[in-house]
Amino acid sequence: MAEDAEIIYEFDGVNVRDFLFEGTSSNIGFADVVGMEEGKNAVRREFFLTPEQQALKAELGLENKRFLMLYGLPGTGKTFFALALMNELRSFWSDDIRVFSTSCEQLRSSFVCGTEKNIVALFEFVKQFKRCVLFLDALDAIAIDRTRAFDDPILMPAVNTLLFKLSSLSSSPNLVLVTATDRPYNLDNAILSKVDLPIEVPLPSCGASMDLLKRKIGKIIDFNVDLVAVSKRLEEAQFSIYDATKLIEKLKSDLFEKTLGDPSANRIDAKMVDDALQKIKSSINQHEIARLEKFRTEWF
Repeated sequence: MAEDAEIIYEFDGVNVRDFLFEGTSSNIGFADVVGMEEGKNAVRREFFLTPEQQALKAELGLENKRFLMLYGLPGTGKTFFALALMNELRSFWSDDIRVFSTSCEQLRSSFVCGTEKNIVALFEFVKQFKRCVLFLDALDAIAIDRTRAFDDPILMPAVNTLLFKLSSLSSSPNLVLVTATDRPYNLDNAILSKVDLPIEVPLPSCGASMDLLKRKIGKIIDFNVDLVAVSKRLEEAQFSIYDATKLIEKLKSDLFEKTLGDPSANRIDAKMVDDALQKIKSSINQHEIARLEKFRTEWF
Protein backbone atom coordinates (compact mmCIF):
# COMPACT_ATOMS: atom_id res chain seq x y z
CA MET A 1 0.00 0.00 0.00
CA ALA A 2 1.23 3.46 -0.84
CA GLU A 3 2.22 5.53 2.16
CA ASP A 4 0.39 8.85 2.45
CA ALA A 5 3.60 10.77 1.75
CA GLU A 6 4.08 8.77 -1.46
CA ILE A 7 0.56 9.14 -2.85
CA ILE A 8 0.34 10.84 -6.23
CA TYR A 9 -2.71 13.06 -6.67
CA GLU A 10 -2.00 14.73 -10.02
CA PHE A 11 -2.13 13.01 -13.38
CA ASP A 12 -1.71 14.80 -16.70
CA GLY A 13 -2.62 18.14 -15.14
CA VAL A 14 -5.63 16.78 -13.24
CA ASN A 15 -5.57 16.91 -9.44
CA VAL A 16 -8.06 14.36 -8.16
CA ARG A 17 -8.38 16.31 -4.91
CA ASP A 18 -10.59 18.70 -6.88
CA PHE A 19 -13.40 16.13 -7.11
CA LEU A 20 -12.51 13.13 -4.95
CA PHE A 21 -13.28 12.65 -1.26
CA GLU A 22 -11.75 10.09 1.07
CA GLY A 23 -13.84 8.27 3.64
CA THR A 24 -17.51 8.89 4.26
CA SER A 25 -19.42 11.65 5.99
CA SER A 26 -20.58 9.51 8.89
CA ASN A 27 -20.21 6.15 10.59
CA ILE A 28 -23.45 4.65 9.32
CA GLY A 29 -23.57 0.90 8.73
CA PHE A 30 -26.02 -1.73 7.56
CA ALA A 31 -27.81 -1.54 10.91
CA ASP A 32 -28.85 2.01 9.94
CA VAL A 33 -30.31 0.93 6.59
CA VAL A 34 -34.01 0.08 6.83
CA GLY A 35 -35.09 -2.91 4.78
CA MET A 36 -32.80 -3.94 1.92
CA GLU A 37 -32.07 -7.35 3.46
CA GLU A 38 -31.68 -8.97 0.06
CA GLY A 39 -29.16 -6.34 -1.01
CA LYS A 40 -27.25 -6.59 2.26
CA ASN A 41 -27.05 -10.36 1.93
CA ALA A 42 -25.87 -10.08 -1.67
CA VAL A 43 -22.86 -7.96 -0.74
CA ARG A 44 -22.15 -10.04 2.37
CA ARG A 45 -21.92 -13.17 0.22
CA GLU A 46 -19.53 -11.43 -2.12
CA PHE A 47 -17.30 -9.21 0.00
CA PHE A 48 -17.47 -10.40 3.60
CA LEU A 49 -15.78 -13.77 3.29
CA THR A 50 -13.39 -15.53 5.62
CA PRO A 51 -9.99 -16.54 4.20
CA GLU A 52 -11.28 -20.12 4.01
CA GLN A 53 -14.37 -19.07 2.07
CA GLN A 54 -12.27 -16.92 -0.26
CA ALA A 55 -9.91 -19.85 -0.88
CA LEU A 56 -12.84 -22.14 -1.69
CA LYS A 57 -14.22 -19.55 -4.07
CA ALA A 58 -10.87 -19.38 -5.87
CA GLU A 59 -10.63 -23.18 -5.97
CA LEU A 60 -14.02 -23.34 -7.66
CA GLY A 61 -12.85 -20.82 -10.22
CA LEU A 62 -15.37 -18.17 -9.19
CA GLU A 63 -14.26 -14.64 -10.01
CA ASN A 64 -14.63 -11.83 -7.52
CA LYS A 65 -17.20 -9.17 -8.32
CA ARG A 66 -15.67 -5.79 -9.18
CA PHE A 67 -18.52 -3.63 -10.46
CA LEU A 68 -21.53 -3.17 -8.20
CA MET A 69 -24.43 -1.00 -9.38
CA LEU A 70 -27.17 0.25 -7.08
CA TYR A 71 -30.20 1.27 -9.09
CA GLY A 72 -33.72 2.36 -8.29
CA LEU A 73 -36.15 5.23 -8.17
CA PRO A 74 -35.06 8.64 -6.83
CA GLY A 75 -35.06 8.99 -3.05
CA THR A 76 -34.94 5.27 -2.23
CA GLY A 77 -31.64 5.47 -0.35
CA LYS A 78 -29.04 4.28 -2.87
CA THR A 79 -26.36 6.71 -1.73
CA PHE A 80 -27.10 5.94 1.92
CA PHE A 81 -26.75 2.20 1.23
CA ALA A 82 -23.47 2.82 -0.62
CA LEU A 83 -22.03 4.81 2.28
CA ALA A 84 -23.10 2.11 4.73
CA LEU A 85 -21.46 -0.53 2.53
CA MET A 86 -18.23 1.45 2.35
CA ASN A 87 -18.10 1.78 6.11
CA GLU A 88 -18.83 -1.93 6.58
CA LEU A 89 -16.04 -2.84 4.17
CA ARG A 90 -13.63 -0.47 5.86
CA SER A 91 -14.43 -2.10 9.20
CA PHE A 92 -14.18 -5.64 7.82
CA TRP A 93 -10.90 -5.10 5.97
CA SER A 94 -9.47 -2.80 8.65
CA ASP A 95 -6.32 -0.87 7.70
CA ASP A 96 -5.90 -2.65 4.38
CA ILE A 97 -8.48 -0.51 2.62
CA ARG A 98 -8.91 3.06 1.38
CA VAL A 99 -12.37 4.40 0.57
CA PHE A 100 -13.06 7.21 -1.91
CA SER A 101 -16.18 8.72 -3.42
CA THR A 102 -17.27 11.27 -5.98
CA SER A 103 -20.20 12.08 -8.23
CA CYS A 104 -19.99 11.58 -11.97
CA GLU A 105 -21.51 15.04 -12.26
CA GLN A 106 -18.30 16.39 -10.72
CA LEU A 107 -16.22 14.50 -13.25
CA ARG A 108 -17.95 16.24 -16.14
CA SER A 109 -16.05 19.12 -17.67
CA SER A 110 -17.06 21.74 -20.22
CA PHE A 111 -13.58 21.63 -21.72
CA VAL A 112 -12.73 19.38 -24.65
CA CYS A 113 -11.09 16.18 -23.32
CA GLY A 114 -11.61 17.45 -19.75
CA THR A 115 -14.05 14.73 -18.69
CA GLU A 116 -11.91 11.97 -20.20
CA LYS A 117 -8.83 13.28 -18.40
CA ASN A 118 -10.74 13.33 -15.10
CA ILE A 119 -11.84 9.72 -15.61
CA VAL A 120 -8.33 8.54 -16.48
CA ALA A 121 -6.83 10.40 -13.51
CA LEU A 122 -9.39 8.88 -11.16
CA PHE A 123 -8.67 5.30 -12.17
CA GLU A 124 -4.92 5.88 -12.20
CA PHE A 125 -5.12 7.32 -8.68
CA VAL A 126 -6.88 4.31 -7.13
CA LYS A 127 -4.30 1.91 -8.59
CA GLN A 128 -1.88 3.04 -5.89
CA PHE A 129 -3.63 1.22 -3.05
CA LYS A 130 -3.47 -2.38 -1.93
CA ARG A 131 -7.25 -2.44 -1.59
CA CYS A 132 -9.65 0.33 -2.54
CA VAL A 133 -13.38 0.98 -2.76
CA LEU A 134 -14.45 3.72 -5.16
CA PHE A 135 -18.03 5.03 -5.09
CA LEU A 136 -19.29 6.81 -8.19
CA ASP A 137 -22.68 8.40 -7.58
CA ALA A 138 -25.01 9.52 -10.40
CA LEU A 139 -23.44 7.13 -12.91
CA ASP A 140 -25.91 8.22 -15.60
CA ALA A 141 -24.29 11.68 -15.67
CA ILE A 142 -21.46 10.16 -17.74
CA ALA A 143 -22.34 6.60 -18.75
CA ILE A 144 -25.19 7.68 -21.03
CA ASP A 145 -26.31 5.56 -23.97
CA ARG A 146 -23.98 6.40 -26.86
CA THR A 147 -26.87 6.36 -29.34
CA ARG A 148 -28.11 9.46 -27.51
CA ALA A 149 -24.67 11.07 -27.16
CA PHE A 150 -23.21 10.40 -30.61
CA ASP A 151 -23.41 14.06 -31.64
CA ASP A 152 -22.04 15.39 -28.34
CA PRO A 153 -18.30 16.16 -28.82
CA ILE A 154 -17.72 16.26 -25.07
CA LEU A 155 -19.88 13.44 -23.71
CA MET A 156 -19.32 10.81 -26.40
CA PRO A 157 -15.53 10.49 -25.83
CA ALA A 158 -16.16 10.41 -22.07
CA VAL A 159 -18.46 7.39 -22.38
CA ASN A 160 -15.83 5.58 -24.45
CA THR A 161 -13.12 6.40 -21.93
CA LEU A 162 -15.23 5.16 -19.02
CA LEU A 163 -16.05 1.97 -20.90
CA PHE A 164 -12.35 1.35 -21.54
CA LYS A 165 -11.56 1.77 -17.84
CA LEU A 166 -14.42 -0.52 -16.82
CA SER A 167 -13.14 -3.16 -19.24
CA SER A 168 -9.89 -3.29 -17.29
CA LEU A 169 -11.52 -3.90 -13.89
CA SER A 170 -10.80 -7.63 -14.05
CA SER A 171 -7.09 -6.81 -14.06
CA SER A 172 -7.46 -4.51 -11.03
CA PRO A 173 -7.90 -6.93 -8.12
CA ASN A 174 -7.32 -4.09 -5.69
CA LEU A 175 -10.45 -2.16 -6.70
CA VAL A 176 -14.14 -2.55 -5.92
CA LEU A 177 -16.27 -0.09 -7.89
CA VAL A 178 -19.63 0.85 -6.35
CA THR A 179 -21.98 2.97 -8.45
CA ALA A 180 -25.49 4.36 -8.09
CA THR A 181 -28.05 5.63 -10.56
CA ASP A 182 -31.66 6.79 -10.61
CA ARG A 183 -31.92 6.17 -14.35
CA PRO A 184 -30.34 2.84 -15.28
CA TYR A 185 -32.43 2.79 -18.47
CA ASN A 186 -30.35 5.74 -19.75
CA LEU A 187 -27.03 3.90 -19.39
CA ASP A 188 -25.03 2.61 -22.33
CA ASN A 189 -25.63 -1.09 -22.99
CA ALA A 190 -21.92 -1.88 -23.12
CA ILE A 191 -21.44 -0.34 -19.69
CA LEU A 192 -24.44 -2.20 -18.28
CA SER A 193 -22.94 -5.45 -19.57
CA LYS A 194 -19.89 -4.84 -17.34
CA VAL A 195 -22.01 -4.76 -14.16
CA ASP A 196 -21.43 -8.02 -12.30
CA LEU A 197 -23.41 -7.25 -9.14
CA PRO A 198 -26.63 -5.31 -9.81
CA ILE A 199 -28.66 -4.46 -6.70
CA GLU A 200 -32.04 -2.80 -6.91
CA VAL A 201 -32.91 -0.39 -4.10
CA PRO A 202 -36.72 -0.55 -4.11
CA LEU A 203 -39.38 1.61 -2.59
CA PRO A 204 -39.65 0.72 1.11
CA SER A 205 -42.05 -2.01 2.08
CA CYS A 206 -44.58 -1.61 4.85
CA GLY A 207 -42.12 -3.24 7.25
CA ALA A 208 -39.27 -0.96 6.22
CA SER A 209 -41.44 2.14 6.58
CA MET A 210 -42.55 1.03 10.03
CA ASP A 211 -38.94 0.42 11.03
CA LEU A 212 -38.07 3.95 9.91
CA LEU A 213 -41.00 5.48 11.80
CA LYS A 214 -40.10 3.60 14.98
CA ARG A 215 -36.48 4.71 14.76
CA LYS A 216 -37.21 8.36 14.11
CA ILE A 217 -40.40 9.12 16.07
CA GLY A 218 -41.13 5.96 18.05
CA LYS A 219 -40.46 7.70 21.34
CA ILE A 220 -42.65 10.73 20.61
CA ILE A 221 -45.66 9.16 18.90
CA ASP A 222 -48.89 8.45 20.77
CA PHE A 223 -49.42 4.83 21.77
CA ASN A 224 -52.85 4.90 20.11
CA VAL A 225 -51.41 5.62 16.66
CA ASP A 226 -51.50 2.46 14.55
CA LEU A 227 -48.03 2.43 13.03
CA VAL A 228 -48.84 -0.65 10.96
CA ALA A 229 -51.76 1.15 9.34
CA VAL A 230 -49.66 4.29 8.77
CA SER A 231 -46.87 2.22 7.21
CA LYS A 232 -49.34 0.50 4.90
CA ARG A 233 -50.58 3.91 3.79
CA LEU A 234 -47.02 4.93 2.96
CA GLU A 235 -46.45 1.74 0.99
CA GLU A 236 -49.73 2.12 -0.94
CA ALA A 237 -48.96 5.78 -1.65
CA GLN A 238 -45.51 4.72 -2.97
CA PHE A 239 -43.53 6.82 -0.53
CA SER A 240 -39.77 6.71 -0.99
CA ILE A 241 -37.36 6.97 1.93
CA TYR A 242 -37.00 10.64 0.98
CA ASP A 243 -40.77 11.15 1.15
CA ALA A 244 -41.09 9.28 4.45
CA THR A 245 -38.28 11.40 5.89
CA LYS A 246 -40.10 14.57 4.80
CA LEU A 247 -43.23 13.28 6.56
CA ILE A 248 -41.27 12.57 9.73
CA GLU A 249 -39.73 16.04 9.73
CA LYS A 250 -43.18 17.54 9.21
CA LEU A 251 -44.54 15.61 12.21
CA LYS A 252 -41.64 16.72 14.38
CA SER A 253 -42.14 20.33 13.34
CA ASP A 254 -45.90 20.13 14.00
CA LEU A 255 -45.27 18.63 17.44
CA PHE A 256 -42.86 21.43 18.29
CA GLU A 257 -45.43 24.04 17.29
CA LYS A 258 -48.10 22.26 19.32
CA THR A 259 -46.00 22.07 22.47
CA LEU A 260 -45.28 25.80 22.28
CA GLY A 261 -48.97 26.38 23.02
CA ASP A 262 -49.47 23.37 25.26
CA PRO A 263 -46.35 21.87 26.90
CA SER A 264 -48.34 18.82 27.98
CA ALA A 265 -49.10 17.91 24.36
CA ASN A 266 -45.77 16.17 23.88
CA ARG A 267 -46.75 13.33 21.56
CA ILE A 268 -47.69 12.98 17.90
CA ASP A 269 -51.32 11.90 17.70
CA ALA A 270 -53.38 10.31 14.92
CA LYS A 271 -54.85 13.63 13.74
CA MET A 272 -51.39 15.09 13.29
CA VAL A 273 -50.43 12.07 11.19
CA ASP A 274 -53.57 12.41 9.04
CA ASP A 275 -53.01 16.14 8.57
CA ALA A 276 -49.36 15.61 7.62
CA LEU A 277 -50.31 12.93 5.08
CA GLN A 278 -52.66 15.41 3.45
CA LYS A 279 -49.72 17.73 2.83
CA ILE A 280 -46.79 15.39 2.18
CA LYS A 281 -47.22 13.38 -1.00
CA SER A 282 -45.11 10.87 -2.87
CA SER A 283 -42.53 12.37 -5.20
CA ILE A 284 -42.39 9.23 -7.33
CA ASN A 285 -43.26 9.61 -10.99
CA GLN A 286 -45.39 6.80 -12.44
CA HIS A 287 -43.58 7.09 -15.76
CA GLU A 288 -40.28 6.42 -13.96
CA ILE A 289 -41.79 3.35 -12.30
CA ALA A 290 -42.84 1.97 -15.68
CA ARG A 291 -39.42 2.63 -17.20
CA LEU A 292 -37.65 0.97 -14.28
CA GLU A 293 -39.89 -2.11 -14.48
CA LYS A 294 -39.15 -2.40 -18.19
CA PHE A 295 -35.42 -2.04 -17.53
CA ARG A 296 -35.48 -4.72 -14.82
CA THR A 297 -37.28 -7.13 -17.12
CA GLU A 298 -34.83 -6.59 -19.95
CA TRP A 299 -31.62 -6.65 -17.93
CA PHE A 300 -31.85 -8.30 -14.54
